[in-house]
Amino acid sequence: MDDPSAIAQSAVPRMGRPVLASLPFTAIDGPDWIGPALADDVLNELVRRGRFQGFSRQTTFAAIKDADALRTMGAEAVISGHLDDRCLCVRLSRPGMASETIKIPNVRMDRLQVIADEAVGHLLDLLGGPLDLPVPERPVLRSPTDPAAHAACLEAFELVWTFSADGNAKALAIARETCRSHPSDAVAQAMRAFLSVRGYRSGWIRDRDAVLADTKEALGAARANWNNDPRLLWTTAFAEAMLLRRYPVAAALVHRAAIEQPHVSPALTWGALFLTYDLDFDGALALARAALRISPDDPMRITQGFAGALAAIHGGRDRDALELCDMVLDHNPKMINALRIRAAALAHLGQTGEARHTMGRLLAIAPDETRTLIARVNPLREWAGFSRFLDGLASAGMP
Repeated sequence: MDDPSAIAQSAVPRMGRPVLASLPFTAIDGPDWIGPALADDVLNELVRRGRFQGFSRQTTFAAIKDADALRTMGAEAVISGHLDDRCLCVRLSRPGMASETIKIPNVRMDRLQVIADEAVGHLLDLLGGPLDLPVPERPVLRSPTDPAAHAACLEAFELVWTFSADGNAKALAIARETCRSHPSDAVAQAMRAFLSVRGYRSGWIRDRDAVLADTKEALGAARANWNNDPRLLWTTAFAEAMLLRRYPVAAALVHRAAIEQPHVSPALTWGALFLTYDLDFDGALALARAALRISPDDPMRITQGFAGALAAIHGGRDRDALELCDMVLDHNPKMINALRIRAAALAHLGQTGEARHTMGRLLAIAPDETRTLIARVNPLREWAGFSRFLDGLASAGMP
């Protein structure tokens, strides 16, 4: 290590950026959803405009945590706050520094975007300002939206994060009503497409033809009014992949979403699936592992692990697939998709006895499973390399 350039470089200070996390804001007045929704909106915009890394709200909002717990996870700057009809008080806490408080007056439903953007501006200044990027690469302020539409979308997203059929149905009703009253609102249209497809693929909505028509109309309206809101990226990607099977389009949108919102674990988790369907197995596995890292207590943890295992098995990374399947099966021992991948991975690793034991577990749950059925319905069925997966299942004893 006596290279002169290395010695000279050792004297150059390293530029760093704090890893962010947020707690839900406490709302003294107003609807139940407004506190977490406003905190989420502030965090999302702060990450986007400052190009920060952060932990997902799916972990930091859901569990009972405080700033100390988040710092133990690895957060270096923690945002918290409370609001009433007079003002929003946002606190920024960092190790070894006194907490700093921002107060923004006049909290009203018709000022939620303005309030969040003002809070983000102040927080960005406290955290060192935006990155010194070339001018064309600098994130700009998000496009203003109609206040009523903005509030409706915030409420709908809070319902989405219940991860329930009832939450999806209520969010979809809000999105549809917002699309009727504000047809040029891109986020509402994108949400409508996302929620329709999610409802259909989850078995909550049965009429595929109606979903297809609704989704195409909503996607067209979202594209016609596209703006720089990152939520447009992963919501439309979901519809493109999970209904229309336009995997290259979904993958391109997901790559952008991962840059704009690297802390949104559902976007990374679903994105990992879409990249796998587009045959980018290494990229998909990286997204799945990132989702696990930024949201270790995520309600979608089973899907995170499955998405990573799916990418790993088709990318020939059988040990990774086995590790992730075991994590999933620890949470849900009867998840057929994970048992299927586990059996194939073990077969490819030469552990035939354990592969056959895993296949026995699978067939006890789903006795009608066959390779013929899988080859007919799997999203990767047209890919020539899919035969490796089928070979693994055959070796494990699947009929």
